[in-house]
Amino acid sequence: MTCTLPPKILDIIERYKLCMTLPPFHSGCRHGLGNNMREAGASYAGGGLYRQVYRYSPSCVVKIAEDEDSVGSNYEEATSWEELPRRAKKFFVPVHQIDRDGWWLVAPKVETNGEELSAEVDGMLKHHGISCEDLHGHNVGYYKGRPVVLDYGSGVSCKVKGYGIMSTQELKLNRGNR
Repeated sequence: MTCTLPPKILDIIERYKLCMTLPPFHSGCRHGLGNNMREAGASYAGGGLYRQVYRYSPSCVVKIAEDEDSVGSNYEEATSWEELPRRAKKFFVPVHQIDRDGWWLVAPKVETNGEELSAEVDGMLKHHGISCEDLHGHNVGYYKGRPVVLDYGSGVSCKVKGYGIMSTQELKLNRGNR
């Protein structure tokens, strides 16, 4: 199943984007986003320093940048997904859609399972030559019955043996080494 953003949710995010890019910037934009998303049937699923995550269908989420300075997290995750070596993709939740400006990213909903899973995922990744910093119970989970990293934007730095640090610049440099 591929997740796509429904027009109603897209419209809400576009209004949020406009609110956040026109002065004065204030918390009213974020408050309005949460209210509008709830009215559209989406529920708050979590967030971090750079993004808010909303579940808009039983199996799909949208990760929305907190502000203009946070869009890089969505870009980094989408670029990392595209540039990941084929052998490593099964350990990361896929990116299905991204805004051209980086304000939102769509991915499958992944069930998180706490700190015990992060140790399991970390061990599994290391066994396959992949190491990630800052893995914890909120950025790992199960997708299609297997453990995966679900948040690999800014803040979670991963290295794939033979490919360097998983970031936009590094992966593009290593693209031809597959």
